[in-house]
Amino acid sequence: MDCREEAKKELKAYKLKKLSIISLERQIRELDGWIELSTGEVQESYLQRRQRMEAQLLAVRNQLDNVEYCMSTLNNAEKTVLDGFFVDRRKGHLDIMGEKLRLGHAGLYKLRDRALLKFAMVMFGGEEI
Repeated sequence: MDCREEAKKELKAYKLKKLSIISLERQIRELDGWIELSTGEVQESYLQRRQRMEAQLLAVRNQLDNVEYCMSTLNNAEKTVLDGFFVDRRKGHLDIMGEKLRLGHAGLYKLRDRALLKFAMVMFGGEEI
């Protein structure tokens, strides 16, 4: 599989993964309350569920840290174009980015492709995974 496709998936999922951290933290806090109020097998069940959620929270944080590190290796124009195309895509994104970066649509697509390849190489270390 082309690492650029995987990189696109990571970028597109970034905002939702950020939100999932908030959700997982809330669920863990809620479980903490249930753990305090319960005993025996029920408490053990809650504790196991909490451990699974903490593991998931750690995994999501690591994934986000990796995306953020890879984005930090890009210049401002590259970050802007990947954000506009994949992370926070909005209606009229080409015109908004074009105005900001002073590029036409063709220039934006070229910059996107170059930035995506650079991001993918840093994230995955090669074009094929």
